[in-house]
Amino acid sequence: MFELSTSKDEFASAYKLEIDAGTTADVDVNGLKLGRWSSGFSEFYGDCIPNGFMAFLCPGVSVAQIMARLGLMRYKIVLQLYAALYFLVLLAISANNTVINVICVVAAIVAALAVARLRTKMRTLFDIPGNALLDVTSAFVCGPCTIAQMASHAEAYQSGSCSFRARSTLEGYVLHNYELVMKMATHIADSMITSAS
Repeated sequence: MFELSTSKDEFASAYKLEIDAGTTADVDVNGLKLGRWSSGFSEFYGDCIPNGFMAFLCPGVSVAQIMARLGLMRYKIVLQLYAALYFLVLLAISANNTVINVICVVAAIVAALAVARLRTKMRTLFDIPGNALLDVTSAFVCGPCTIAQMASHAEAYQSGSCSFRARSTLEGYVLHNYELVMKMATHIADSMITSAS
């Protein structure tokens, strides 16, 4: 059955294109691939600028572009979180304080786990096989590779142009509370009709 969520938005799988009766395409209505990543884990060299460049040198910008593109979080908020993380790193380098160093390490681990969580959410949205352990491992082994792969899949950047702006948010990935309530009400009504028959 349905559970009520305390979060503002519920996430749904990408809308699938129906070609003929019952068959679906391997892309969603936005043209993004379903069922597999559009590029491999370390295939960022195809669009080295901006994808590889951004993921390795400005990962906060790439993550913000991905999150904004999929409508998961506002671009500006993600950038502010990464700016706070970078400020914390600078503070740890200059202060040479054990407490600040520990806080910095914890913040870096949380950032890597957030990238892993984003990868898990993208796998769910696009029906990509895998598991959470693989997502966490990917984020910790090569975070920039993981970010570049997600940016390629979400088409979060304009190929050949190094832009620090977010591309427009794609439609169809976020169900707002009103839509979720309507979906639940329809499901409950359908199940009541079925059980009454």
